Amino acid sequence: MERTLRAGAEERLEALRRSFGEGRVRTELRVGHADRELTAAAGESGADIVAVGRHGQQRGIWKLLGSTVEELMRNSDVPVLLCRNPLDRPPQTVLVVVDESEPSRAALTWAGAIARQRDVTLVVLPVINDWYARQAERVGSKTQAEVLLEAMAGRARRWLQETVEGLALDDAVVEVRSGGVVAEILAATERCRADLLVMGGTGAGRHGTARLGSVTRAVLHAGHCPVLIVRGGDPASADPAAGPQST
Repeated sequence: MERTLRAGAEERLEALRRSFGEGRVRTELRVGHADRELTAAAGESGADIVAVGRHGQQRGIWKLLGSTVEELMRNSDVPVLLCRNPLDRPPQTVLVVVDESEPSRAALTWAGAIARQRDVTLVVLPVINDWYARQAERVGSKTQAEVLLEAMAGRARRWLQETVEGLALDDAVVEVRSGGVVAEILAATERCRADLLVMGGTGAGRHGTARLGSVTRAVLHAGHCPVLIVRGGDPASADPAAGPQST
């Protein structure tokens, strides 16, 4: 069975390689758990991005994505691009969602590199979660809630200004929004007609293990444009200033 599957896969891979032209694509066939082999191959080949399609028949939130995608985003140190609704043209608008976390800063670095390399519009979206303001209004007043929201927005703007200046992203368009985080992200992708959404993807779980954030999960499940998930760490290791070179 393995020999038969391998022969068929090699034939399809060779046809795919030829379709890209000589010298542009190298193919490699591996046997094993898809997420483990892809993670290993990315590390061994020095890939800057792992690109995967949406597929799978799992139940629950991942039924439209597949367990391979979930495990890749959980374990890969290389940014993972979930490809859906592919474009027939180069991207024109990149939307990056930011907060004050390290993965978010890495995502902003990557988004800026892509924007500079492709000469596209970069939209930076910090979303202020209005949960605390709603609680303040419940126990206090609407005025107190508005004051709290403005204070949180002011802090976000100051942090973002310092970060954007440090990354030389002066041409970026900044939209500060408040409300439900997932709803605001999805609305922004539609509003600015984003061709690519960039997000920081993971944090430390209760026992120190990597996990996907609940916001990231929800956006991956409900969104419609391609999403690039960046785990954080040192993005300079993939030379984002030069743009991604290997996939």
